[in-house]
Amino acid sequence: MEGPSAATVDDAQGEQKATALDFARLRKAPSGLLHFIKIMSAIAEQAIFAGTNFMLTVLLVRWMPIDHVGVYSFCYSLIIVTCMLFEALVSEPIPILGPARYANRLRCYTGAVVVLHFATSVLASLALLAAGSIFHDRGSPLIAETMVGAIIAAPLLFLRPMTQQLCYTHSYNGLFALGGVAYAILAPAFLFVLHIAGVLRPSYAIISIGGAMALPCLFIMVVFLRPDLRLARVGSMIREVLRDHWRYGRWAIIAQTNHWLGGNIFHLVGPSMIGLEATAAVRAIFNMILPVNLATAATLSAAAPTLARYHSANQRDRYRRTLGLFAGTVLSGTAVYAFLFSFVGMQAIHYCYRGAFDKLVSPSLIVWLCVIPVLSVLNAIVELNLRLNGKMKSIALSKFAWTASTMTIGIAACAAFGLLGVFIGWALSSVILLSRNIWCSYRLSKRASDAQGHRD
Repeated sequence: MEGPSAATVDDAQGEQKATALDFARLRKAPSGLLHFIKIMSAIAEQAIFAGTNFMLTVLLVRWMPIDHVGVYSFCYSLIIVTCMLFEALVSEPIPILGPARYANRLRCYTGAVVVLHFATSVLASLALLAAGSIFHDRGSPLIAETMVGAIIAAPLLFLRPMTQQLCYTHSYNGLFALGGVAYAILAPAFLFVLHIAGVLRPSYAIISIGGAMALPCLFIMVVFLRPDLRLARVGSMIREVLRDHWRYGRWAIIAQTNHWLGGNIFHLVGPSMIGLEATAAVRAIFNMILPVNLATAATLSAAAPTLARYHSANQRDRYRRTLGLFAGTVLSGTAVYAFLFSFVGMQAIHYCYRGAFDKLVSPSLIVWLCVIPVLSVLNAIVELNLRLNGKMKSIALSKFAWTASTMTIGIAACAAFGLLGVFIGWALSSVILLSRNIWCSYRLSKRASDAQGHRD
């Protein structure tokens, strides 16, 4: 990986003064206690975020007709399509590139990332506008109306992954949890006001959730992260940051595209294959395991900056120990969650959704639902190691195999078993993805061993 381009003397001196504290924090080797704090803060912030999203799903199911919930799920899935482009180019590279390449220029780097956020948000809104026009022409007024809300909400929703990764890179671990608390208060309050006023619709729900998510992120950005947006300072970095993010993100885009297709194909084909009610049940039931998936993602994201520093400094032993610590934490937590949910899953779904999906849920579905997060966390651990070693192409090809299996085995299972087949297809596709990722990791380890043997 190439080093950062040289900054001007004046800019370098100004940035050194502005980011001295950040640089000192980033260069300080974390102790075991700090690793524990990172893990707990990441789990806490994701627990708040996931718990809030779960509560919002419950409220939407209770306060809107089921077909409206299905439209909401469909349009929200389309937002995720645009979000994958944003995450691949803007937020996903931050914890990998930030500590290794821009540690002494964090404020300028943050400003350049904010500019990239604005540019990708414009592209996302245009894509959603085109999709909304198609549904309007085809006579789907409710979906077209909800797409208008999606156009407004998408740039607001994009603020969350960017702010989260920047907090990790600036070593503000735990700060984002405070934003999660604000989101947990604002989002249900907005939906409640719409419900009481009798105007709660899918479009207003998406806008309300986007606004509730954006407000605390903007506060954190302005008060704590303080990006340098002066054109004279950040203008020279935009091209460099865009180049670095593109080199990392071009394969990430392919991986994210395949990840979205594999993860959301059932939301798209569901209305025609299993009906709107079952399509609404897919997202609602999957939300029962979403907390542990988000906690895994947050914990590994919190580990990424530290691991990137160890990897770039060739501190292999510290890298392996730290990766093992974080991997063991998320894997054990996921296993415990899945074990407990296997006993109380049906009762939890009944209570949360007031029996709306009782006729669709079975013990077999609960078993497959419990398998999915365990496979997901194993894949996330292996993929993090591949990312830190620059193997984005391998990850993209693995995601392609996962998508292909989802669109063949998964859809076949859905056609054969209905809603149960959705979760069977997800689990079997995840097994294929894990097998491919393990094979890529084995090849990487073997090459590293061979190279070490030649040096010896």
